[in-house]
Amino acid sequence: MGRASLKLVITNSEKSGLQDYCKHLLLKRGLRHTTINNYRKIVARFLEKVGQQEITAAIVEDYLAEMYLCEKYTYYHITNTIRALERYMDYLGAPVQLARPRKPKFAPKGALSEAEIAIIISAAKNTRERAIMALLAYSGIRNEELCALKVCHINVADSTLFVLQGKGSKDRVVPIAGDCIKQVMEYLAKYPRGQEDYLFTTVRRGEPYNGWALRRMIKRIVARSKVEKHVSPHTFRRSLASNMHARGADVQTIQYILGHSHIETTMHYITVNPRRMQANYMRYAPSYI
Repeated sequence: MGRASLKLVITNSEKSGLQDYCKHLLLKRGLRHTTINNYRKIVARFLEKVGQQEITAAIVEDYLAEMYLCEKYTYYHITNTIRALERYMDYLGAPVQLARPRKPKFAPKGALSEAEIAIIISAAKNTRERAIMALLAYSGIRNEELCALKVCHINVADSTLFVLQGKGSKDRVVPIAGDCIKQVMEYLAKYPRGQEDYLFTTVRRGEPYNGWALRRMIKRIVARSKVEKHVSPHTFRRSLASNMHARGADVQTIQYILGHSHIETTMHYITVNPRRMQANYMRYAPSYI
């Protein structure tokens, strides 16, 4: 059956059609496994929602309109849904182009203090959770970058982490603290893996870890820690930038560690510290009298 004439009757979101869609994203679009897995879950939810009806552009638009009106979905959740459904409709041979919502102005809030991060890490119940939390906190890598890590990407001798094909398909080497290396080594001692194996996999099936599972795990750990803040993988990234800047790190260093192409993006992650600002002024102020 040709894609253009395909009519879907969905009773199970895990039908083979989704597997073919994922294969299309991999072979024809060259997307990464983490992105493909996220798109698959988005489309599965969409198919479960629309039920037994032909998939048309109008159905997609109605689905997204409902998300907008619900007001509980973030800008990033909606834009990711739009991307996934555009790819899916293109795969079906009925491409649609949807406008993106206006990106909200970024407010540098929600960063965790060093004490709060220490409390959260201490709430981890095993070496696997501690290693994951330590890597997020000390390296500032994105959730999909953590999920794509392999054992060979950890350089113990140099205390560095190699990020392969990060956002924008850019590679970078990130320094990480000795305490973080220690947590990773303790994890690998309990869960031995080959150099080309993924550093983290799902516990039950041993599949590559994914952003959805990571967010669920963080939610559980934060609940145990009693830290009363909304914490996501990105919170640790924002917190690393804020805490390094408070300790005196220059913006260019933070920019490189986070893998930002533009320093303006890095500036969004940094909250101005009045005490540090005054101390820097007193240190560098010229003498006129």
